[in-house]
Amino acid sequence: MISTREIIETIQSTTSLPPIAMEMQTVLKDPNSDFRTISDKMKFDPGMVSKILSLVNSAYYGFRSEIVSLQNAIALIGIRKVYEFVLADSVSPMMKKQITGYDMSPGQLWKHSVAVGIGAEQLAKKLKIPSLDYIFTAGLLHNIGKIILGSFIDADTWPIIEIAFAQDISFDKAEKKVLGIDHAEAGALLLENWKLPKNLVMAARYHHQPMECPEEHVAVELIHIVDVILMQGGMAEGIDNMKYFIHPDIEKKYKIDEELKTFIIENVHEGLEELKTIFNI
Repeated sequence: MISTREIIETIQSTTSLPPIAMEMQTVLKDPNSDFRTISDKMKFDPGMVSKILSLVNSAYYGFRSEIVSLQNAIALIGIRKVYEFVLADSVSPMMKKQITGYDMSPGQLWKHSVAVGIGAEQLAKKLKIPSLDYIFTAGLLHNIGKIILGSFIDADTWPIIEIAFAQDISFDKAEKKVLGIDHAEAGALLLENWKLPKNLVMAARYHHQPMECPEEHVAVELIHIVDVILMQGGMAEGIDNMKYFIHPDIEKKYKIDEELKTFIIENVHEGLEELKTIFNI
């Protein structure tokens, strides 16, 4: 039987983020940093510069004139948005792998993660919710625990499925019963290990169980909504997409109806189309 300790040790030994992502975290914490500081740090990475210029010139942002300067690009979309992209570029190789335990083919976890990031960002804009400039990143990383738990679940898939159906509970709760930890908790531990901001950790930890979050957290709730809508709408692959529903209190709070679900799905489709080359989907 796989032990919880074994899983946690795997999380603690998982490769840390690349230096550029770690440097960006430091810069973000420095109140004296500006777009010139970021530009100076990134200009020696031509591949990253090219990707950022492609992003800022994409249809997703819709600027009328072509942006050719990294400093201008950073000034237009903001330091945090550049950090989001650097972080996304850093985690994409591990998230594009096949996740056998969840029956996810190569690239599917990455595609769904980008989709949730887009959907959560668009939902926040539609609901006119301010101060959620990190929500795309939170959506992008919400399922990162699956890269850890996937290999362990591969050995215990059927006991988890049997418990989920026999006890009429969601897959993450069945994971917890069998492994002593679920993919949301594993993801939160991994992000903590990488010393990422608390908001990102909380979004990963409580995206399936938002009412268990120890404090009111709008990003957790929006990611919960979008994640479930995309799973129910067929925009997710994997054996665990069963028995997930929007929590009734969250559904009531945000007045989730078919019109809003359609809005999310349509905007995600459009966003994926506009960003598929940049994010290599």
